Amino acid sequence: MRGLITILCLIALNACSTWKYVSSKHQNAEELGLAGHPRKVITYRYQQDGRLFIKSTDSFNADGYRTQKQLEIHNPGKPVRYDTSYWIFDQNNFLTSELLNNQKTGYVNNRHGRVKKKYFYRHPDSLALLTTYKYKPRHRKIILKSYNTDGSLYSTGISSYDKQDHIIYSKFFIPGYNALEETWWERDEQGRKILSKLKSNDINDTLYTYFRYDPYGKLSSTRYVDQDKKIKIKKFTYRLDSLGNWIERTQEVNGYKIKERKEIEYYK
Repeated sequence: MRGLITILCLIALNACSTWKYVSSKHQNAEELGLAGHPRKVITYRYQQDGRLFIKSTDSFNADGYRTQKQLEIHNPGKPVRYDTSYWIFDQNNFLTSELLNNQKTGYVNNRHGRVKKKYFYRHPDSLALLTTYKYKPRHRKIILKSYNTDGSLYSTGISSYDKQDHIIYSKFFIPGYNALEETWWERDEQGRKILSKLKSNDINDTLYTYFRYDPYGKLSSTRYVDQDKKIKIKKFTYRLDSLGNWIERTQEVNGYKIKERKEIEYYK
């Protein structure tokens, strides 16, 4: 009996020690697909006629966590729109708060840095909207529940992960609107997405997305197929820097091309 208890404890310990590395909402540079130690990344996205559409500037701390994002949105005939987001971390690089204009999100973490509770304020004088996170290591699941300001349940989300901590299933349900959305993922041996299936009763459709990659591991195409067999294909081409990060990317959909350019400043 003592041997059996020891085995069960070791299994539980292994599950928990692995799951302490499951990322919460905000990822570091590596998980965002950036190699090396970037300090600042400026991305320019252009319209087909060459005019600037979006400029975004991401700043990272020395440990690779994103701390700020600045957005400039250039719509023809309209004033430029500016948005700035901040992510604030403690000395352990645990996320504590997020700021976007007048909106604020506060986070309460467990000892592993995973979010336990999230409080969202639409403006400084508003009541908080609470979201709770429950982790089930043995079942490799995370359960999120969001509540209205009066304490009633607004929505429930469930995410399931494989043994490499890659998400393979998610479910989002809003009881008051009878809205249900489910997504399944398939991955290759390297953990890259190769197929996703999205089913939603809100749009009454099922969407399949197929992913392909180039020899450098960059996404080269996505093929979207709905339940009526309508197909849309998006292709990507890149120019990379010496660390393998893309500094130029072209997206092409049905002959329409979107060009993007990056300027990356690295820590020395």
